[in-house]
Amino acid sequence: MTKRRPRKPVDAYFRGLPGRWRPGPKGKKSDDSLEPRILEKGLALEAETGHKVVCWCEECGVVIARIEGNSSGDDHILGRVEGTEWEWSEPLGADLLAAPVGDHRHDDDVEAGLIRWYRLRAIGTWKEARVSTVPEMLANHPSLTRGGHPVPSLAAMNDALLRGRHDPPRSAGIEFPPLQFDPEAWPELRLEIILRRPALVETEIPAGVVTMAALDQWWDDKLNSFTEAARAHHRGLILSAGFDMDGLEYDSPEWWAALAKVNALMANTLLVLEGYDS
Repeated sequence: MTKRRPRKPVDAYFRGLPGRWRPGPKGKKSDDSLEPRILEKGLALEAETGHKVVCWCEECGVVIARIEGNSSGDDHILGRVEGTEWEWSEPLGADLLAAPVGDHRHDDDVEAGLIRWYRLRAIGTWKEARVSTVPEMLANHPSLTRGGHPVPSLAAMNDALLRGRHDPPRSAGIEFPPLQFDPEAWPELRLEIILRRPALVETEIPAGVVTMAALDQWWDDKLNSFTEAARAHHRGLILSAGFDMDGLEYDSPEWWAALAKVNALMANTLLVLEGYDS
């Protein structure tokens, strides 16, 4: 009995490709989550090309399609219209798609000072395009939404931004054009990050901690240097403050006051722990 090669969802490739791609139709209930015009365009492309469309670019018309019934593993092709005819690449494996597609963002229409980025949903494989300022985009970066974690150093921040993507399992992710900040721009940007994410901890980070992974490890070691009793005390204070928000009307002055207390307890993590252990 031959072992059947497992297939990944066709739209998983769409999620993994950078830039302004639109998902192709899948013929499942999840098509209902697509904007009607996107679904209609995808169906039209499938009828026109005769291939199963994985995703397509509405800016330049490039299509990534899958060859049905191909068991070799090289079952994806890139197509574009030249005149009135479709021209297709040689078959490619899914892992090789990103290289010929390249940075496919088409961001010339974005106003100066703004950036196009994508929110990757925690459930499902669709991307949601957003256009905002860079600080607003960073405020949605999963590494900066963790209350009680340190504000990254410039080196750690640049390490995270160089990838242009952060997609943690079972959590919302983010995709953006790769960025790097210079030392002159960092202080002002750091301040805006703190204002947007008041639950982050302001603390000095060792010069040798230059990646986000190293920052997470350093912070874990820092927290573990305090007693378990101190950490339990701190967790209890945060939980108690969180319970105080129950029943409050969302966006009311009382709700914001309770949230401010939670944020303050997270931002002052080290002060609480040091105070308890001393």
